[in-house]
Amino acid sequence: MSRGIEYGKAVMNYPGAKARLAPWIIDHFPEHNTYVEVFGGSAAVLVHKPESVNEIYNDLDDDLVNFFEVLRDSREELLEWLHYTPYSRSLYQQFSENYHTDDQPTDDVQRAGQYWYLVQAAFNGDLTKRNSFSTSTSARGYACDSQARNYHRSRERLEAFSRRFEAVTIECLDWRDVLDRYDSETTLFYVDPPYLSVRSEGYYPNHGVDHDALIEQLADIEGDAVISYGELPDYPDAWGLRERTVTSTLSRANGTDKECPERLLLTFDPDHAVSFRDLNQQTLGSFGASGGDRR
Repeated sequence: MSRGIEYGKAVMNYPGAKARLAPWIIDHFPEHNTYVEVFGGSAAVLVHKPESVNEIYNDLDDDLVNFFEVLRDSREELLEWLHYTPYSRSLYQQFSENYHTDDQPTDDVQRAGQYWYLVQAAFNGDLTKRNSFSTSTSARGYACDSQARNYHRSRERLEAFSRRFEAVTIECLDWRDVLDRYDSETTLFYVDPPYLSVRSEGYYPNHGVDHDALIEQLADIEGDAVISYGELPDYPDAWGLRERTVTSTLSRANGTDKECPERLLLTFDPDHAVSFRDLNQQTLGSFGASGGDRR
């Protein structure tokens, strides 16, 4: 694991983030030189994996991209801004109004700080609703973790998170352009598109993804791809499939998390691929990694 990032711990309350699933996903990564996250989101997988020679984070959401650029390039200013920003409903409502009326700060640090604050404070990180401030007790009275405490803990983890991003290239491109630009025989794409089962629920900005076109283009790449899905689209018979069951807070009802399938499509033969994690451990950093076994 790289630079002190603790497995399973997220620093952003982003819908569909893969922090808890990161070890399982990374276990399926084959050998590569260039690693590309096509739908980067919260970058939960990227920051948990051993470092590759080249790493690219991409997302079409310019608020996310601005946040990661500020976190990488203006870390101290952002952390100082967050240090003096308490967890409160009134601030959430003010920042939410700015976000929904497109009246966000022109200063990149303040914009990044307000965006991260909103994602952390909104229930399930859902920014499509203006009044979803998350407190320590749900609206129906079910007990849950202290959200103020979670906010402060996540803020404290941002420094290690930001250091992991120091050598990452950040893009804000359409997924088609990312696949075209970075494809090579030594490239691994991790693809976590908005899931088929939640496309109509509004959790994800810029979520109009043509899944058939995505699968078609991935079938033609020179490199390899690991693709996360819940409900599967049609895909080539030659691809590998791995799956497990997880609990999802996005599907929570009556205070109980719902069990959902989590699946990985692999555009290569996993039984004959060289494991990136194993290779990384054996060579003690031939791909630039600084981490060890997660156990």
